[in-house]
Order: sequence, then C-alpha cells, then structure tokens
Amino acid sequence: MQNPVSLDTAEKMIRIEQNISATFGKYLSYDETNFYKNMTMEQRKNFQKYLDNKKKKKWFMIAGLVSPLLLFSMLKVNFTGNVVRETVGENYMGFINWILIILFVIGLGLFLFNRRENRKFNAKFDSHSRIFDKILEKKV
Repeated sequence: MQNPVSLDTAEKMIRIEQNISATFGKYLSYDETNFYKNMTMEQRKNFQKYLDNKKKKKWFMIAGLVSPLLLFSMLKVNFTGNVVRETVGENYMGFINWILIILFVIGLGLFLFNRRENRKFNAKFDSHSRIFDKILEKKV
C-alpha cells in the first residue's frame, strides 16, 4: 500500500494535469490523465481507495461534529417527551451535558487541526506546482 502523502501528491499531480488540459479547452477526468494511465494496477486500486476514503472521512468528520449537537439538543428540548431525561435521571444530566460538550470541542479541535494541516500542505504544494506551470509556460 502506498503512503497517504504520495497518494495526495498523486492527486495533486492529476489535478495539475487536468488544469493544464483545461487551459487548452479540453476537460479530462482523473482516469483519462497520463499520470493516472502510467500508474500500475495496484497504484490505481490504492488511488481509488484513497479517493473513496477521502469522501468517507469528510462525512465522518461532519457526523462527528453534528452528532454531539443533536444529542445535546435531545436532552434540552421536550420533543422527546423527557424520555431521555427520565431514563438517564436528573442527577446525571449535568455530567452527560459536559461529556457532549467535551466531545464537540474535541471534534471541532480535530477538524480545525486537519484543515490547518491541509492548508499548509496545499500551500506548499501550490508553490511547487507554480514551478511546473512556469516551466510549461516557457515550453508553450
């Protein structure tokens, strides 16, 4: 299996190739690019898994941020008919509220950390891709 950084770099290279072909007026899907075509079958499978997991990771992150808010609202709003409150008991409600708040803060912290790291990587990669763009502009 390939390193996630190399898969991310492969994705960036494919995006660069797509952008270059788009400047010439032709759209290429990722599987039509030369970079993807030059990958081995194993690399293609790993790349496809990477793209699928990237989508799943996004939805898990959103669910991780939204679920504590939903649980917190179920404890506070009376649309459940106080079933949750009566099942858990009044003396544990403050403890459960703090747990949900802590889970939300941890999820939000992880989300912000992940976004910051992605922005750092994208900024570094964009600076490197500008070098490729300058080289290609000179050849065209």
